Amino acid sequence: MKILIVDDDPACRRTLKEALAGSNYKVLAAKDGRKALKIVEASSRKAEPVDLLMTDFQMPGMNGLELLQSARSILHDLSAILITGASLDHLKRRALRSGFFGYLEKPFSLKALLKMIKQVESGA
Repeated sequence: MKILIVDDDPACRRTLKEALAGSNYKVLAAKDGRKALKIVEASSRKAEPVDLLMTDFQMPGMNGLELLQSARSILHDLSAILITGASLDHLKRRALRSGFFGYLEKPFSLKALLKMIKQVESGA
């Protein structure tokens, strides 16, 4: 599975990238939605496109919901997980209505993240 992590926090990006690569996932990372869309576009022309978008909600320029909508115009079956520090019920409901598979509040455990990724992989 190829995972694209999008977060404007460099420490969060690095930590997630290292943890997921250590769990045998192919991992790409971007600091904002614009860069993420370039990666999604490039991967759409390859044999192994991005399978999972993991994005923060609050980022400069484009939020995570806007990013998913734009990314899905390129890769229609792209799965997505929203990661955010905002603990808001209305945001969680909005994310799930917008097509996110799941929602994780920061800080979250690697175990919780891997469990959700396994659910995405199995189509649960």
